[in-house]
Amino acid sequence: NSLFVPMFRTNSWPTEKISAMAKLHSSIISKLDQIFIDNIYEIDRKMVFKELGGTETWRSLREAIQSMTNLTGDEYVVHSAHNTNREGVIRVLVNSHNAAQARTFFSQLQDQLRATISAT
Repeated sequence: NSLFVPMFRTNSWPTEKISAMAKLHSSIISKLDQIFIDNIYEIDRKMVFKELGGTETWRSLREAIQSMTNLTGDEYVVHSAHNTNREGVIRVLVNSHNAAQARTFFSQLQDQLRATISAT
């Protein structure tokens, strides 16, 4: 997920368009909370995850985190996951109304990873 917000006026990006994009960006950001998680390295390295039912899929930890849904499975909880300037620490942006559920999940992330990452 990314949102391009131009900084300079051009023919294709007049001031009004830039202002509208900045307002949209501010609106999206205001609805997010952030969670910092320690001991996460190589967030983009592909690995095998065991899904429910035993299916194994290759994906990165970033992809797995960003596909997390709420308990009913009808809404994505995570907006995006980012590396930080601190090695081994990532920042996860979550929808504010799902922040409590996300904090509970991420507080147990190491256990979740041990249970779902295949040893193969």
